[in-house]
Amino acid sequence: PADFRFAVSFASYGYAFLAPNKWRPAAEQDDEDEGVLERPLGLEVVGEPTAVAHARLTFDAEARQLVVGLQPSALAPGAGEGGELSQEQLDEARRQVVRMLRLDVDMTEWFARNEEARERGFGRLHRSPTLFEDMVKTIINCNMKWSGTTHMARALCAEYGVDGAFPTPRALAHEEPEEVQRRTRVGYRASRITRLARSFVDGEVGDHTLDRPEVPTQEMYKTILKIHGFGPFAASNVLQLLGRWDCTPWDSETRRHLREVHSIHCGSMNDAIKAATRHYSAAAPYQFLQYWTELWKGYEARRGHGPSTRWPHADDL
Repeated sequence: PADFRFAVSFASYGYAFLAPNKWRPAAEQDDEDEGVLERPLGLEVVGEPTAVAHARLTFDAEARQLVVGLQPSALAPGAGEGGELSQEQLDEARRQVVRMLRLDVDMTEWFARNEEARERGFGRLHRSPTLFEDMVKTIINCNMKWSGTTHMARALCAEYGVDGAFPTPRALAHEEPEEVQRRTRVGYRASRITRLARSFVDGEVGDHTLDRPEVPTQEMYKTILKIHGFGPFAASNVLQLLGRWDCTPWDSETRRHLREVHSIHCGSMNDAIKAATRHYSAAAPYQFLQYWTELWKGYEARRGHGPSTRWPHADDL
């Protein structure tokens, strides 16, 4: 898309800085879009063993083209003869890259509404290459400090991913929760993760059940709430990751943000949710994008080391 900005589209949401993503920011004197994104992609194709390809993403500013290099992993059995990926696997890798950077999302209306976002290219918020990875990262993000979430993501990749990739549903579906907890220290979340993995493998949960734009947001919200371990915050977060920006995951950060930025003081979390819902209703149907644009700008200012596009991947947000 003509309005696509590579660096800010990646470094725009916390999950971008979790394993197995590795962001190599551009040198200070260079344009931020000269940064490099590296990560392994797990490529599950029906009828074939899971392959892993190490992806290296760069942006050619002159041609305005995203360049994706793929190196099949020798540790994964899924690559074909000669270590080459099949056409189906290449198509899956392309689908994952498009999803991760929201390259198929039309941001015209959002940019028309928000001049600051348009100038920066902020709106294609990072998400994971797969829905499963996004949902697991949502689970390990709940009721946990960011440093703990970072550790859990690394441990899941190290213990259950192939060659550093994020684990696939197949890798976790038949694991005992106690064993997952022992190896990754995810706590009570282990049972939620393994049950979710089984739901994906069995076909009960997946893009075909949750990524359905024709279904009203509130109806899909109720559907996600029925999934084991997904409460109001987690369900709302999955919805915004699916591109439903009219649904916002409010949390304690919302209460702080309202107080510090908008001078809206709330006595309780319920009061904060009601106040935030009222305050951001004017941005409909982009409530979450408006909220997150403000919140992320605050994170960058509080961290004090420049824009997020210059943050090394290992840094704590």
